[in-house]
Amino acid sequence: STPGVAYMAWENSSFSWMFPQAEVLVVLEGEVTVTAKGETRTGKVGDSFIIPAGTEATLSAVGKARCVHSSWPNPETAKG
Repeated sequence: STPGVAYMAWENSSFSWMFPQAEVLVVLEGEVTVTAKGETRTGKVGDSFIIPAGTEATLSAVGKARCVHSSWPNPETAKG
């Protein structure tokens, strides 16, 4: 299968997500805070996060945030 790549943007909010596949998240604009497994990290433009499969995390942004993320395997093309 090929990797999945997507874009996301949000502003002044946070959300929880369970990552079924490993993902790399790259900050394109603003600051993004990721809280997982009792740790909180903040990334700025150009910073990246590597998030292991099965991780439950909260992503948040104060102001506008834009990111690109890639997962492997692509959930759209992976065969179980």
